[in-house]
Amino acid sequence: MKVLRGIKNIKSAFGYNSTRLVICIFVLFPLFNFFNRWDSYLSHNLYSGNTSNGLIYISDNVKNKLPVHIRKYALGEEGQSQINIKYWCMQELGVPAYPEKRNFTVVTNTLRSYTTDSSEIYLLFTPKLTVNSK
Repeated sequence: MKVLRGIKNIKSAFGYNSTRLVICIFVLFPLFNFFNRWDSYLSHNLYSGNTSNGLIYISDNVKNKLPVHIRKYALGEEGQSQINIKYWCMQELGVPAYPEKRNFTVVTNTLRSYTTDSSEIYLLFTPKLTVNSK
């Protein structure tokens, strides 16, 4: 009998704490997005238009080493091409890329495996507008 009362106490305590946790995650934490301290998509900004973007610039040497299914997204002029990560994601997966710098950096670092010279590839990251942006 005491065990059942203990389980009921745990359930009621967990239920109360989980409610507070859900309120924090869905209401309070998205406010940190205004100061770029919380992810955009976790702050209900999926189609707001105010999200970060990343362009990867690559040399022709790197472009020629890319697999064909990636190379078709390397667009540009002679000597330098760019890969728009959002466009690539929309074409391949049908969903926008997760617009956070750490994700764009991972994609760039993965593409670095196709070159021995790190100067042949770089990421141009454009952050989203925030309350404190100038």
